[in-house]
Amino acid sequence: ETLTVLPLLVSGSEAVPGGVVLGLRAPGAAAALRRRVAASLGSGQFALLAGTELLAESGNASAEQLGLRDGDVITVVRMALQDVHPTKFPGGDRGAFAALLGGGSVVAWGHPRGGGDSSTVKDQLRSGVATLCSTGHAFAALKVDGSVVAWGDPRRGGDCAGVQDELTSGVRTLFSTRYAFAAVRDDGSVVAWGDPQKGGECSGARAELAGGGGVATMASTHSAFAALMEDGSVALWGKSREGGSRWTASGGQESETRLREQLAGGVKSIYACNASFAALKTDGSVVPWGAAYCPAHVLEELAADVQEIFSTDSAFAALKAGGGVVTWGPVERGGGVALLQRGVQTIFANQAAFAAVLRDGSVVTWGDQDAGGDSSAVQAQLGPSDVGVRAICGTDSAFALLREDGSVVAWGDRGRGGDASAVAD
Repeated sequence: ETLTVLPLLVSGSEAVPGGVVLGLRAPGAAAALRRRVAASLGSGQFALLAGTELLAESGNASAEQLGLRDGDVITVVRMALQDVHPTKFPGGDRGAFAALLGGGSVVAWGHPRGGGDSSTVKDQLRSGVATLCSTGHAFAALKVDGSVVAWGDPRRGGDCAGVQDELTSGVRTLFSTRYAFAAVRDDGSVVAWGDPQKGGECSGARAELAGGGGVATMASTHSAFAALMEDGSVALWGKSREGGSRWTASGGQESETRLREQLAGGVKSIYACNASFAALKTDGSVVPWGAAYCPAHVLEELAADVQEIFSTDSAFAALKAGGGVVTWGPVERGGGVALLQRGVQTIFANQAAFAAVLRDGSVVTWGDQDAGGDSSAVQAQLGPSDVGVRAICGTDSAFALLREDGSVVAWGDRGRGGDASAVAD
């Protein structure tokens, strides 16, 4: 036994000429209907409405179970894809994606216990979602009304029931570590949930969060948050040895006391890598803390004249006035390298290496040799040039340079974008 439904675009024209025939009791009716409409339109970016309700497309329900009848009109609403958001890398073996569609609805797929199954909150994700945020195992959606919806691994941010009363309205933006979320409210206060040891509990920083005039912005390592307050102070919480306290690999109690004073005010921006932070102050000095070792002679170089900071996954590079570069962190990830005293215009980074563009148009690289830190194979193409550098893009282990004349040079891991020879022509 069959029935025919009529998919119509909002304009009234037929999305599938003649309609779609479905088995009355055949499983997967909605999926079959979507396939036919997608094939006809040449696109999968649409929603299906039965009357005024979004047609439930998940599961194996038959047309009869969906309440469809012969001759029913199914409205096809084209929806531009706004964003596809992955769980925060690396998420172990539970990777997932969430897609934000043009109507503010969200669909998710991937590991069901890592954010790929949003069925428990599907009604809240039908419309009104403004932005998405993720940990390594969960998602959180910020809606236009200032409320927050979370799903995924409940231990890593997928369950916000404990703070739900504070997330029903008034949330301005979301941040995350790999294991926890933090919501900044309109009044500058913070609500955190997820793994309490890795950013999901901020009660230890309440005094700092309450006394800084509200949160201006935040940065995160894998397991810790740093909140830059409106008054230029910094509040910290999360895993101590990944930046969640004033512990630093460079010193003991004395350095912690010094850090407390340095982070009490005057900070204008915060930078982060996997397990370390760096704060750039208004006087041009830099305050580093966390797991990346920063020796005394580098701290001296960071005392003034820093303009911008860049990072790989474990190391930092500071660009100073005059074009000098100062680095710290593991040598194999681009830190601990004494190299350039002047002439650097800007710096680019991937996960394990840096590439600096000099004012003469040349490029200098350092860090993991297999990830782009060694550019000797293309050095002739990276030397001084009258043709300027428009941009350098990086995968996790390779670089591609685009010059102003449209030419491209690639280097690094050949299997991850470091070899463009196949498309050189």
